[in-house]
Formats: sequence, structure tokens, C-alpha cells
Amino acid sequence: MKNRLLAATLTTALGLGLSVLGTPTASAQSLADCSFESSHVAAATLTARAAPGTVYPSVGSVAKGTVVCAYSTTTGGGSYTACGKTSTTWTRISPAFAIPKWVASACLKWPA
Repeated sequence: MKNRLLAATLTTALGLGLSVLGTPTASAQSLADCSFESSHVAAATLTARAAPGTVYPSVGSVAKGTVVCAYSTTTGGGSYTACGKTSTTWTRISPAFAIPKWVASACLKWPA
């Protein structure tokens, strides 16, 4: 019974983007996972933040080349410079039921 409970807990944690040690991780997704959202590729290693803005804490990172789903965007998080561009647009790369993860939109590109 304990093994089943542990397995279910680990499966849920990994599905929500959490590592077993409690540090959020970004996992690669296939383009098919984004059938209702926009697929983008991280052009650089990105810091994922708890909310749109550099003042918010890091909740993980996204490796360069990782495919992410863009669930929403906002310009309300303040200005930043990243990937050679200055912008105010932030993209949420986690679904509504998961830990919020926002990244700099300037560093996302359409997959080739």
C-alpha cells in the first residue's frame, strides 16, 4: 500500500513539474502536447518566474531548445532585456492548475 501511495504521489509531482527534491523543473514537451496552445522553443536558457516580472522569485528554469506551450501572455510585468531585446511581454508556460511559470516572451520562437 505504501509503495502504491508513493508511486501515485511521485507521478502527480512529476506531472505538475516538480522534482522529487521539491525544486520545480521544466520538462520537454512534444508539439502534440500543445494542440490547443501555441508551441514555442526556448531560444536560450530561461528563468521561469512565479509571476510575470523580474521581481518575482524563480520557480525553475527552461533549457535552451525546450518546447513549451504558451498558455497566456501579458504586458503587465514590467520591462526586461533578454535575448538581445527589450520587452514588457511575459508568457505563462504552465496550465492554470499547475505551479505558475512565466518566462520572457522575447526568448521564445516558433519551432522550425
